[in-house]
Order: sequence, then structure tokens, then C-alpha cells
Amino acid sequence: MPILIKRPTGETTPLVNGEYLSAYYFFPKDLLIRCGHEIASISRVPGRAVHEKQSREVIESDLFLLLMIDGFSHLTWPYMGIKGKKEIYSGYDPAWRLSHSPSFWVQELLDRKIIPDPVTLLKLPWEDGVSYMSWERVSDIMSRLVPKVMEKHNMYGIIATAKEFRCFEDFDTRDSNQKRDFMRKWYHTRTRHPIVSIEEAQTNESDEFISYDFHDERQDFEDEVCGKMLIEHFEFKISEKDFDILTMRMNGKTYEEIAKKLGYKNHSGIIKRIKRIAEAYLDFCEDNKIDY
Repeated sequence: MPILIKRPTGETTPLVNGEYLSAYYFFPKDLLIRCGHEIASISRVPGRAVHEKQSREVIESDLFLLLMIDGFSHLTWPYMGIKGKKEIYSGYDPAWRLSHSPSFWVQELLDRKIIPDPVTLLKLPWEDGVSYMSWERVSDIMSRLVPKVMEKHNMYGIIATAKEFRCFEDFDTRDSNQKRDFMRKWYHTRTRHPIVSIEEAQTNESDEFISYDFHDERQDFEDEVCGKMLIEHFEFKISEKDFDILTMRMNGKTYEEIAKKLGYKNHSGIIKRIKRIAEAYLDFCEDNKIDY
């Protein structure tokens, strides 16, 4: 049931993103703080969060929806049994899509009575705020919930099938061991006469060559050096401020830390600039015929 609110115009309409209000109070405090001051400042009293202008505007923003998408991805991925960080996969990968589907996980939490539905939540007295969930408590819940939900919907079978029939579109543009392994297997097994290096060739009793896939640490080093050279060339294609943002983000700085460092009012502008930098980088790779 949607949360209905009376607008300043007198019209009564549903609260945008209201179906995720209970999920907001499920997230640990540290996660909310890392998402920025605006997100963390939403009132812990559900009634006030809905009726007070400042909190309501944040709830109805794209930033709040982004919290739901990234937040549940962060909480579910460690328990999905997937090797590698989620960032190396693209939105085509079924595991990535499942982890980034907040409506799916919120419904499961509601069905299992782990969180209350938003309408029930709003019946709490205004004097009673919702206390924070600890990381330990949330982790314990998700570690048991995720495998059960995946088994219930046969997600393990879907993920296994996707893994068996990998394709280029399953991976993000960035480099990773999983992506390199896929590329090597692709070119070794899908050509009639694969090219095999001396190090990769082994001889059997019939003097026939057998190709094996070994992880080459030298390739890791070469990829890292080439990546640094590529970024150095890309530096001259963007503004000095954009390059500072890119450098700080690559060094692990949060959006809020970058915004504070560069004098932004909030980190929404940083997110938008990073998206533009990413688009510029893709154009740069295409113009230079770089296979990213």
C-alpha cells in the first residue's frame, strides 16, 4: 500500500520512493553516513521523515533511489557465492542484476516480517525514533536470507548457466582477472587452430600440443603499466578539476570527501561530474581505437 501525502497544492499523491522507507531504517548507520550528509540526515522518526519538507525531498530524490540500489547490492553480493567484486561485472550479468534490484530484496524482507510495511511504520508515535541496526545484525540477517532467496528462485542455476556461457557483455569495461581469463579461454577454444605460446604448450605421448590456461602474473604487471600510461594520456583530454576528481576517486576518496575538498555544497555534483568523466573516457578509448 503506497504512502499518501497531501501536497502544498492540496492534492493528495503517493510519496515517491515511499515503498523503500522501511528499508532505509534497515541500513546500518555507517552505510548511511558514507552515502553523504543528505541521506544520513533523514529523520529517524518516520512520521517526521514523511511530513517534514527537508527529509521528504531527500526521500523523493534520485539520490535516495541510488542508495537503495547500491545499498542492497553492497549487502547482498558477499553472500551470493560469486567470485570477484561486483564492480567487474556489467548490468547484463544476472547476479549483478539481482544484487542491484532493491524492490526484490525489500519484498523478501517484508514477506519474512524482518521489516514492517511503510504504512505500519508510520503508526509509530512521533516521540519514538527508529534505532539504528548494527552491521553485525544486518550481516547476520543477510547471510541467512540471501542463500535462501536465491535457492527459492533458482538463482544458483541461472548464475551457473551464465558462468558456463560467458560473453563479452557480462563484464564491465575495467580490467580484472576474471575478464582476462574469459578472454584467454574465448580465443583458445573458439578458433580452429589456437595460437599457443611456448610457456603454455605441453607435449603428450603422441607429440601433440595441448593448450593450458595459466594465470600470467607478468600480464598483470603489463596491464597495470598500460593502464597508468592510458590515464596519463587521458589527463590532457579533461579539465584539471575533473582530473583531480578522477585521481581522488581512484585513491579511494568518497564522494562527500571529494565535494568537501573542492568546495561543493553537496556530493551530487561530484556524482554528475564523474559520470561525464566516464563518458569522456569511453569516447577517448573509441577515438584511439582502444579495446576497453
